[in-house]
This record gives sequence, C-alpha cells and structure tokens, in this order.
Amino acid sequence: IDYIAPQVYWPFAREVARYDVITQWWAETVRGTGTALYVGMALYKVGAASAAEPDWTVEAGVPEMTRQLDL
Repeated sequence: IDYIAPQVYWPFAREVARYDVITQWWAETVRGTGTALYVGMALYKVGAASAAEPDWTVEAGVPEMTRQLDL
C-alpha cells in the first residue's frame, strides 16, 4: 500500500470521534510501514454548522481547520 487517506471530518470538540484522537490512531497505525498517511479534511464544512457540529461556523470553522492543519 502506497498511502492511506482516511476521511477525518470531525472537529476537536466532537467527543465521540475527536479529530486529534482519530488522526493520532491513524499515524500510529501506519508508523514504520512505509505507507504514507494523507488525512482527508472537511474544508467544505467551514461555514456549514449544524446542531450536531456547531464548531463549523465561519468564525469557529476557520480556526478549527487551522488547528487541524497544525496537528
């Protein structure tokens, strides 16, 4: 396998599937295998907040995406 590209579309605040926890799990899974990890991110969600994921407002979504990129 050349690469794995999991779609991690949840914010840091999503307790069921926190972005940092999921991406760290994937990083550990591919570590030492020679398989590249490219995390699929939800840029389309910025500005599209919902009741289940209120962190995706424009005001909060841009900082959320920046934090995800920094991880």
